[in-house]
Amino acid sequence: MRRSGHQACAPAEGMADNTDDLGMEARRIARRDALVGEIAARLRHVCQHLSDDQFARLVGDIAETRIRFAAIDAGIPARAEPHSDGAAPQRGNRTDEATP
Repeated sequence: MRRSGHQACAPAEGMADNTDDLGMEARRIARRDALVGEIAARLRHVCQHLSDDQFARLVGDIAETRIRFAAIDAGIPARAEPHSDGAAPQRGNRTDEATP
């Protein structure tokens, strides 16, 4: 039996990992979106005083916090992610610093 010059191509080793990562990321985004919707529905009536941007930031922060707490409870190491507005998360309160 004669073989053709073409062989079946197996996916590259990294491609399977990349596909798994994409699937995990898609599931994470879907869970976050569902959580954001749930939080927004529950808080909308008590946060009418906030602008749309302020409300979106509050809901996003609450969702990220709940996701992080769930990861901590599950023993999953934290991922380094920027704050929802792209800035680095702030740590502590600077009001305790001495003023000149």
